[in-house]
Amino acid sequence: MDFKIELMEFPSEVHSQIYIFARRILPLSRTLVAVQDFEMREACVALHSFIMDMLSDMYDNPEAYYLPVMKWEWLVVGKPIASQYFGFLRWLGQRGSIEGDTLVISKEDLQDVSKKFSTSTSSIKLEKRLEALSRVGLTAEVLPAGSYRIFSKNHPGMFLAFNALPQDNSSLLDFRGIDNKYKPAYDQARYPVRVYR
Repeated sequence: MDFKIELMEFPSEVHSQIYIFARRILPLSRTLVAVQDFEMREACVALHSFIMDMLSDMYDNPEAYYLPVMKWEWLVVGKPIASQYFGFLRWLGQRGSIEGDTLVISKEDLQDVSKKFSTSTSSIKLEKRLEALSRVGLTAEVLPAGSYRIFSKNHPGMFLAFNALPQDNSSLLDFRGIDNKYKPAYDQARYPVRVYR
């Protein structure tokens, strides 16, 4: 899916939500200017690329992400579904520790993150989320101690950027806040009128 094109019609509410979420993500040309460290810049590019790949695949294959595409799905979706996957990854990045291009997270912390995002309005289990994310190159391996090693060969270092994002960063992937000196202003997003076929 190319999110640069202007769409006004969508096959479903789920598709509309994914499209709106992707259109709200600021381009790297606006957010990467404040990041001076080369390794962090590379991590930010990797994270941005991963999220856009995920959203594109999610739009084209919502069933692979266990998303309810049906006539009345807006009654059961609850919180915007794309933000659930984004939030899940962000919490992983901020609860785990970074070891090179890998995120290491304890079994307990992973279960806590999973519980936060497996609610009555979104009952997608941890294993299903990880299975869906493997479609865009995310790998989760269990270590001997029971902790997890999570990485992406296609987008190495992306968790370094997730880990560096400030906790209160309300703008999606706004890397200008990494040094904690920049306070992003609200960016007006243009939301399309939803028309269903």
